[in-house]
Amino acid sequence: MSTKHACPVTESNSLADFIISYYYLISIPCIVAGALLIIYGGRNPQTALFVMTLSIVGTFILFVTYNLVLPVMTPWWLVLFVFYFAYGNGAVLALGSSMSPRLGVTICGIAFGFYIGLIIDLLIV
Repeated sequence: MSTKHACPVTESNSLADFIISYYYLISIPCIVAGALLIIYGGRNPQTALFVMTLSIVGTFILFVTYNLVLPVMTPWWLVLFVFYFAYGNGAVLALGSSMSPRLGVTICGIAFGFYIGLIIDLLIV
């Protein structure tokens, strides 16, 4: 789409606007969780699996919801609502994966494979 001044206008969804505006709300918990995983992850593998599954599955559900389900123009407060439900579902699945480590490792492997495949696809295309 172009404006009357011949400037191209691209539309981004409210999740992208939220990430650009409030990047510190995302980066600070990620830095803390990463540091705690480095320090305590080897001693507590069930907790490390819980945290990794929660973050991977929650992020996956969040991005799939915004890229496939919701329209481009959504209000900013919907990000917090979808964030709550995505990471809530991730927490439930992470609890189940910490009780059955085979399930957790499988889920983490599927999500990592999806993300790496997506990145390679975006780089090639």
